[in-house]
Amino acid sequence: ATLLQEALADMDPRLKPSRAGILHARLAEYQSEAGDSKAALATYEEASRLVADEPASAEKARVLAGHGSELMRQGQYSASRSLCEQAIAVARAVGARAEEGRALNTLGCDLSGLGDPEAGIATLRQALPISEAAGDFDDIYCVYLNLSTVLGLEAGRPHEAAQVTRQGLERMRMLGVELAVPGRMLRSSLAWLLWDLGRWQEAEELVSEELIRGLPAAWGLSLRLLSGRLHLAHGRLDLASEEGETAARMVEPLDSLSHSCLHAYLAELAMAHADYPSARSAVAKALEHLADSEDQT
Repeated sequence: ATLLQEALADMDPRLKPSRAGILHARLAEYQSEAGDSKAALATYEEASRLVADEPASAEKARVLAGHGSELMRQGQYSASRSLCEQAIAVARAVGARAEEGRALNTLGCDLSGLGDPEAGIATLRQALPISEAAGDFDDIYCVYLNLSTVLGLEAGRPHEAAQVTRQGLERMRMLGVELAVPGRMLRSSLAWLLWDLGRWQEAEELVSEELIRGLPAAWGLSLRLLSGRLHLAHGRLDLASEEGETAARMVEPLDSLSHSCLHAYLAELAMAHADYPSARSAVAKALEHLADSEDQT
């Protein structure tokens, strides 16, 4: 991020708006991965402004698709859908298949988040062969991750979701990134699906393996919350409380959806301790963090 900021400081965006837009989008991606979602969204907005009047190009499609992806991650599905549809049109106009696949991937999540999971699943299945053909392992892993999430969380098909996740893990193994972040994110998703399916021992084994390796807060929070729920399910309230404290330290720089997930967990923890006033307070805080989001989960 520091190097990109130095590059942007030396560049006149009026001379090369598409190049400046791409660099802003890349900076926003790094900010998002570091957990600074507010900065990421502001940087993406600047990136989209820079390319708004530029002719159709792969770079313009990439900026719009990236901006749409960040809006989707923050639960702004309608705004994300609009940007992704623009990105798809631009990408198709210039034959930018990788950018088309990336925008379709996000659009599938938007459609599901807006209440039509079957349309979302169909769009994600459309994105997968395009991303495979483009050959970007990050895009390929994202399609598998998003498809399994929509199948399991939105469509109520956890068995099918687990199968898709395992297929994604096998694909990551073939690409040589099974132990990198893509493989680890898919294993985290699989652990949640195993939890939903009542296969708690398998879920706990997966969570323990991943927590030993350690993950940045932006990726590791979900595992901490699942670990806490597994402790709750087994009546290990002290350990569940420790996981809540760890998650609370991790969540501070993250987005509102992450904060809402933490407070939902804290509500469950308070219920387990029969502390109903604290549970009500945690639920109210979770809803407060969702006030500007279209996320209904």
